[in-house]
Amino acid sequence: MIKHASSHGLAVLVCTVCSALLIHLLQQVLPVVHDKIIDISASAVSSLGLSVEPTLVAPILLAFVLALIWGAAFKVAMKK
Repeated sequence: MIKHASSHGLAVLVCTVCSALLIHLLQQVLPVVHDKIIDISASAVSSLGLSVEPTLVAPILLAFVLALIWGAAFKVAMKK
């Protein structure tokens, strides 16, 4: 149980920091991909009726995807 809780806490921290860095990096290196992520964020903001800038939601959505990948990798690693 402690392994799972610490993994979740670490995942939140790592995924949040990594997603913010990735968004910044994509803006510099691959602006087309960055713009697509912002478009997806704008769609999410619009469909949820939020009054938030899509540029603030983009790292959250990317952190969510990274956390899903982290969780899948953790599950596979713990089966051994």
